[in-house]
Amino acid sequence: MTAMPDAFARGSGFHIADVEVEGRKILTDAEIAAALGYSPGQSLVFLDANAARERLMQNPLVLKATVRKLYPDKIAISVTEREPFALWQRGDKIAVIGQDGTVIEGVESGRFANLPLLVGQGADTAAKAILAALEPYADLRKDIYALVRVGDRRWNLRLTNGMDVKLPEHDTADAIAAFVKLDKSAQLKDRDITEVDMRRPGTATVRLSDEAAAALAAKAKEKDKAAGT
Repeated sequence: MTAMPDAFARGSGFHIADVEVEGRKILTDAEIAAALGYSPGQSLVFLDANAARERLMQNPLVLKATVRKLYPDKIAISVTEREPFALWQRGDKIAVIGQDGTVIEGVESGRFANLPLLVGQGADTAAKAILAALEPYADLRKDIYALVRVGDRRWNLRLTNGMDVKLPEHDTADAIAAFVKLDKSAQLKDRDITEVDMRRPGTATVRLSDEAAAALAAKAKEKDKAAGT
C-alpha cells in the first residue's frame, strides 16, 4: 500500500470510523485490533478482510470468524468463540479446556483463574457432568478449591478449608445433595473435620483432624476416669 492512494481514499470519506464486533465475550479490543492490523484513520479500501480473518482465526479462542467491509467507513466482524470451561491440572501443568474437554492450546491459564480447577487423569472429559451436578449449590461451589478425579472413576471435592468430600462412582448428584443437607444441619464445613465420605448411600463417615481426634480421646479418657472414681 502506498501513502498517496491511502490518503486519497481517506480524503474521499473511506477512512475506518467504526468496528462492529458481534458474538464477542472474551476477546479483548487489543486482540481484535491486532487481527485487523489497521492504524487509526486508515482507509477501508486498502484493508484486506481475508487476511484480517486469517489473523483472527489464529487466536486459539476463536472457533469461527467473518470480517466484512461495509462502505463507506465500517468493519463488521462476527466471531464464534471457543469458550473456556475449566482449568485442568496434570502434574505441575495447568491447561484451559472447553466444555467437551478439549485443551485450548496457546491460552494462558492465569487469564481464567476464576474457572473451576480439575485435577487428575480423566478429569477433562468427566468435567461437564460433575459441574452440572454442582450447579444448584452456589454456596458449596464457592467453597470448592478443586475437583479431584480419583482413578478416573469418581470425584473428591477438595474444599478451601482443606476438607475432602469423597463422592461415589455412581449417583454423584444424590451424594452431593445429601452432603449439602448434612452440612446445613451440622455445619460440617465449620468443624475440625478433614474428610467426609459420602460413598455409601444414606451414610456419611467423617474423619477428624489429628488435633480434634486427640482432644476427643482425652475428653473421653477424663470422662471414664471420673466415672470410675
